[in-house]
Amino acid sequence: MRSLLFLLFFILTGTTFAQQKISYIKMQRTACFGRCPEYTVEVFKNGKVTYFGKKNVTMLGHNTASTSAAGIALLFKEIARYKLLSLNANYKNKITDIPHLNLSFTINGKNKFIQNAEGGPAYLSVIGLKIDSL
Repeated sequence: MRSLLFLLFFILTGTTFAQQKISYIKMQRTACFGRCPEYTVEVFKNGKVTYFGKKNVTMLGHNTASTSAAGIALLFKEIARYKLLSLNANYKNKITDIPHLNLSFTINGKNKFIQNAEGGPAYLSVIGLKIDSL
C-alpha cells in the first residue's frame, strides 16, 4: 500500500524519475551604463569553452579553450540538480543600471533560455559564478 501511495504522489506532483542531462550552457553578461564587462561564454559537454569579449574586458574578441570533459560533466551534473526547465524565461529587473545575466541551456535535447537570471532564484547567480570561474 505504501508503494502505491508513493507512486501516486509522484504522478500527482508531476515529479519524474528521469534525470536532467545538460549538454550545453551559454552565459551572457550584459553591459551597464558604466564600465561593466560585457561578454559571452559557451560551455560544451566535450570540454570546449568559447569566450567572446565585447567591451570592458581583458580579452576582446573570440577565444577558445579546452578543459577536462570529466570536469565539465561534473559541473553539468551539479547544475542539473536544479529544476531549470520549470523556471521562468524572463525575470523582472529591479535595477536597470546593473549588468544582467542571461543563461541558455540544452537539457535533454530541449533549449531553455533565461533572461535577467539575476532576478530569479539565487542559484542562477551561483551558476553564473561557476561559469565565470572557467
